[in-house]
Amino acid sequence: MKLNTFIKTPYRKYRKFVLQKQFKKTFESLCDNFDSIYDVDTEGLDANNYGAVRASVFDEIMKITSPLHKQQWFVDIGSGKGRALLLAALRPFKKIIGIEIKYDYCRVAKENIARASKRIPGTERIEIECTDAFWWVSQHWPVHKEILFFMYHPFSSDTFKEVYFPYENFFGLLAENIKNSNNHVILAFVNPLSIHVNEGRLRDLGFLKIAENKQVYSDLSNQILSYKLFDCGC
Repeated sequence: MKLNTFIKTPYRKYRKFVLQKQFKKTFESLCDNFDSIYDVDTEGLDANNYGAVRASVFDEIMKITSPLHKQQWFVDIGSGKGRALLLAALRPFKKIIGIEIKYDYCRVAKENIARASKRIPGTERIEIECTDAFWWVSQHWPVHKEILFFMYHPFSSDTFKEVYFPYENFFGLLAENIKNSNNHVILAFVNPLSIHVNEGRLRDLGFLKIAENKQVYSDLSNQILSYKLFDCGC
């Protein structure tokens, strides 16, 4: 090996490492400024413990899940003010649905989508359903679709127990619908801290865990950025 090659190889590796660190910091900075960049109001927390997903976490989940499905439908359960819906609009999803039970959040999300349409093309793919998730799944279930269900703190602990047990619950209904409709579904639980994700129960229903990230802290906000991903062809 020539001397200059011997010197350049570690230098190039170091330079690549530095550039990657710089990109990460820049991306984190953009994530913190999401609302100002797109002229929207999607940030939390508020008195209702509302919080918005970080764009960096969303991007990481998309990198894992995108090769596994065709990104046909994106369904955000507990869509709040619409942050995840707008992030999904930056992806090639054919249909993007936000399910939110609180009217005030639905109203704000619609306002955010209207403002962001100037900067994000394709926001016409976004629909807001001001209803509960169980009703939507039971009444509006599609067939032959690839669907990513995104859930960022979608239920309180009490609500989650009510819809989760016994079998006739949200995830039980979801699994039954998947079997009957030939859909491929991926579940993305983001920051599943206030809910009990019973992995054994999900496994019994046909959902297999494909990825997990525990207690990853943001460099800028010290926010816990954890997630669990499940795949189900059922």
